[in-house]
Amino acid sequence: EEIGRRVRALLEEDVDPGRVAVLFRDLKNYGPMLEDVCRRFRIPVSYRRGAPLHTAPLVKACLAPFTVVRSNFGREEILALCNSSYLAPPGAVVSANFIEEVLLGARYIDETAETVEDALNRRIAVLRKGGRDAAREERVSRFLRPIMADLRRFRGEKTPAEFAALLEGFIDK
Repeated sequence: EEIGRRVRALLEEDVDPGRVAVLFRDLKNYGPMLEDVCRRFRIPVSYRRGAPLHTAPLVKACLAPFTVVRSNFGREEILALCNSSYLAPPGAVVSANFIEEVLLGARYIDETAETVEDALNRRIAVLRKGGRDAAREERVSRFLRPIMADLRRFRGEKTPAEFAALLEGFIDK
């Protein structure tokens, strides 16, 4: 109500409505109340809503390690992480599409049945036993092994400072 009264007073002093702004931390809680007050005080109102922060590419990249862990190291989440231009190691020569082909060949979905490393090792053994080339699988395995080791460090309870240090180390690699 008080905000409505103050804005109405500004408008009656001929302040341009386009120069008046009211900021809220979260419109979910205040939106309906704001609409009601503006209607009652005859205040023109429009909302400017930006995209949610979690949809920004940099934020998605920062959240990617947590997303992978929460998904039980799901294939799609691992691929999204590997596909991030923010997290790709310099000179990375293994594309997310290449990794996807290899993980599909290994029939890897998530770590419910086996780890990524075990799935790749099994696939490599099957290919070798059949006298087939396993160079692609070995390349992906070498690429993913250190990444998976780093991601496993995100498991378990940690303080915010510990998570921040893990994330910083992960991004710096």
